[in-house]
Amino acid sequence: MDNYYRLNIANSNLHRANGRLTKANEKLKDKNETLRGENKRYKLLRNVFGRKQTDNLLEQTRETEQSKKRERFRKN
Repeated sequence: MDNYYRLNIANSNLHRANGRLTKANEKLKDKNETLRGENKRYKLLRNVFGRKQTDNLLEQTRETEQSKKRERFRKN
């Protein structure tokens, strides 16, 4: 009977873990789909504007965002 009880608890724990992993997997699938869409749009921009211009715009955007973050940090 003791083995049955332990196996039942182990089974319940595995069932809960499986549920958590299934939810995490769904979230990752959604995130992956979002990233695929962003990548598709990025490739389109590179095709339309060219690699160098697109990369320059992205670098400018990154620098602007970093500057904003530093400014917010200084204010706090």
